[in-house]
Amino acid sequence: MNELIQIQQSTIGNETVQAANARELHKVLEVAKDFSTWIKAQIDRADLVENADYIKLPQKGEASTLGMQGKVEYFLTIDAGKNIAMMSGTAKGKEVRKYFIQCEKQLKLINTPQTYLEALKALIIVEEEKEQLKIELDKSKEWYTIKRVADMNNISWKALSWVKLKAAAVIVGQPTGKIFDANFSQVNTYSKAAFQLAYPELVL
Repeated sequence: MNELIQIQQSTIGNETVQAANARELHKVLEVAKDFSTWIKAQIDRADLVENADYIKLPQKGEASTLGMQGKVEYFLTIDAGKNIAMMSGTAKGKEVRKYFIQCEKQLKLINTPQTYLEALKALIIVEEEKEQLKIELDKSKEWYTIKRVADMNNISWKALSWVKLKAAAVIVGQPTGKIFDANFSQVNTYSKAAFQLAYPELVL
């Protein structure tokens, strides 16, 4: 597998995870906008949370020495990178998303338990994650993804604006959440109240 973007270990929040430099992602996606403007827009668009989905690392250099604003590097979790690649809506974005998925698969192979004790510990972790997911799903019954609502109303998900829903979520005092998705790992969810405010004509 050709290396499109270097994957490295980074500490995001309190966890050591596999991460990618957002500046490299910006370059590979062949984005015309300058990096600083682009990455801030992607963070807002994807509802990424600092120290959970990404970290910022200011770089010391000549600019900071002179009292000017220095360059800031952003490191994204693989999930966050996949979301940004998917949202680009380009062929290169699809290629990058597939690359991140392959990186995840290789990591899983590396971390495959080699002994009975390791396998038992891994099984316990999986069961705990399943239980946590069940709890999250129970909590999300009054929360909906854009795709779910689109399917319920037989319309294209592109007809629903995440910007409009995010604004509605702020008005009703129920900020966007995230939920596990088999295809994209995590997707944004919006409360029933937010959907009803933004799109009262839709069936929920």
